[in-house]
Amino acid sequence: MDNVEGNPGAWVCDLYKLSQAIAQQADPARILQEILENIVDRFDAGSGCLAMASAGESVLTIVSGIALPPMAFGQPIQPGEGVIGWVALYKQPLLLNGDLSQDPRFATHASKRTSPRPCSAMCWPLLIEERLVGVLCLNRKSEDLPFTDVDMERVELSVGMVTAIVESARLHQEQQRRMDALAEANVRMVLLSEVLSKFLRHELQVAGQDGLQDFYRELLSDVRTIAEAEHSVLGITGANGRIGELIAVGSDAIVSAALGSCSTLRRLIGEVSKDGKTQILFPVNEPNLRICMPAAYPPIDCILVVPMVLQGKCCGAFTVLGKQHGDSFNDSDELSIGLIANNLAMLLQRIGLMNSLTLSRDALEKEKDEQKALVCKLQEAQSQLLQSEKLASIGQLAAGVAHEINNPVGYVASNLGSLGKYISDLFTLLDAYETAEPLLTAHPETLAAIRAVKERVDIGFLKQDIEELVGESLEGVKRVKQIVQDLKDFSHVDQSEWQWADLHKGLDSTLNVARNEIKYKAEVVKNFADLPQVECLASQINQVFMNLMVNAAHAIEDRGVITVSTGRAGDEVWVEVRDNGTGIPAENLKRIFDPFFTTKPVGKGTGLGLSLAYGIIQKHNGRIEVESEVGKGTCFRIWLPIERANKDTEGVPQRVQGAA
Repeated sequence: MDNVEGNPGAWVCDLYKLSQAIAQQADPARILQEILENIVDRFDAGSGCLAMASAGESVLTIVSGIALPPMAFGQPIQPGEGVIGWVALYKQPLLLNGDLSQDPRFATHASKRTSPRPCSAMCWPLLIEERLVGVLCLNRKSEDLPFTDVDMERVELSVGMVTAIVESARLHQEQQRRMDALAEANVRMVLLSEVLSKFLRHELQVAGQDGLQDFYRELLSDVRTIAEAEHSVLGITGANGRIGELIAVGSDAIVSAALGSCSTLRRLIGEVSKDGKTQILFPVNEPNLRICMPAAYPPIDCILVVPMVLQGKCCGAFTVLGKQHGDSFNDSDELSIGLIANNLAMLLQRIGLMNSLTLSRDALEKEKDEQKALVCKLQEAQSQLLQSEKLASIGQLAAGVAHEINNPVGYVASNLGSLGKYISDLFTLLDAYETAEPLLTAHPETLAAIRAVKERVDIGFLKQDIEELVGESLEGVKRVKQIVQDLKDFSHVDQSEWQWADLHKGLDSTLNVARNEIKYKAEVVKNFADLPQVECLASQINQVFMNLMVNAAHAIEDRGVITVSTGRAGDEVWVEVRDNGTGIPAENLKRIFDPFFTTKPVGKGTGLGLSLAYGIIQKHNGRIEVESEVGKGTCFRIWLPIERANKDTEGVPQRVQGAA
């Protein structure tokens, strides 16, 4: 006789207390096991089990059992499979006695059993409004009395409460799973939020970074944490449309190196990047993927590859390998990694745009600098043209003035010559008269008058002084003629073509023209060697001499010395202008030939003198050397070829500093 018959109320009370334990957040699995133990004990059953249906599903899973093999727990039971499946399918209680293998309903399933078959069994579907909650099953061995219809009726009294308890346990488990999922989602969202915030921080810094490797590895570490993966790999599509070098963060450096060089993994990432579709491989059926892992490490059992897609274009993929907890990656992992992948795709797009903008800006800056340089060259050319035109105008004016001066100077010189001759003749006549004075002794009054006039006009002084005056006037006219000739020689207006010229003559004429600039500041010392004539544009070479000499005079503050020297070396000649003035600071030596550069006060210089000199020497295939020391003076040396090497082209001079 079973234990229910003695006190059925006490048994129901025990079931009620157990149901309240579930409501008080007790362990549902333990409570269900205690309920099953209570029912098995009350009905003197040898074994029993409680199968629970998942929410919205008809598949059952044994969650509690007594005297069952361990493999039975957790195994899914399909509707119609075995006794429990039959009860679940038809939702009817079932009483079985005898050999189940003879029952055609369960013959197939019974033949597969390896455990001892029960002699008697009772099964009840646990229903709530025709919705299957679970199945309760009690068994007795062959040596025990079989169950009867009365037992079925007695168990039926408690089935409703057991159903409520099982549903309560299922709801509790479902609630616990949701809470765990929410907690996991909350942790995941916090981690994901921290990861996504890194994109903004990195975007603010990316303009100053050359590489993204450290940022990629940081992201891969975060992806490992969020997806609870053993390893993570990033592949980015290059300009050729192929996946470039893989960036891997594994469980250690050895795994990272192995994954980063795995060609099969690169191919898989490339396929996903090409298709733009996520792939989850579980179990991993690709045997070559096992080669990715070193021999001492466990093989990879699951892989999740998430493409980075932006505006329909895939630019790479994130890959996580090996789930730390659980069998495979889930939808949450795919969603989280997808968000990171999309943000990285947008960041890469922004980086590309920023790089394009930087290149465009650099190109514009370069073009702007080139335009500035071109404008400077145009201004330099214009200034040189204006200066050349000015010099040409001055030369023409000087030549015209010289020509105009030559005419009056010519007849003044001629008249002074005639005047000197006439005066000489008059003095000869006076001398003849003086020899006749003794003949006037008979006329003392006339002789006295003549002698009085001679004394009054001091005829002796007049004769001497008139000769000196005429001589000095002739010398002055000669000097004027020389100055006029020097102006003509300096300007060479009538000789604008290449010609053979005497540099010494050009230096002398230049010194005469610049005499007014130099005579108050310096003494000029000339050390001229024997020079052949040089093929040049004489007027332009004289302009170079003028600029160097005037600059030398301006560099002398009080009184100094300007030394002009010449010499020959092989097929070249050189002209040197040295002063003992203030000198040029070292930082200015590289700029003295630049147009408009000057150290003179505003209004005292244009900064074009040396620039023009450089251009003229450039035209002559020559070079300019300069050395200077502050406080001691400066030396400019000009080198010119004696004959033009190529008479159809203009050469480029060399600026050499530190040579004398």
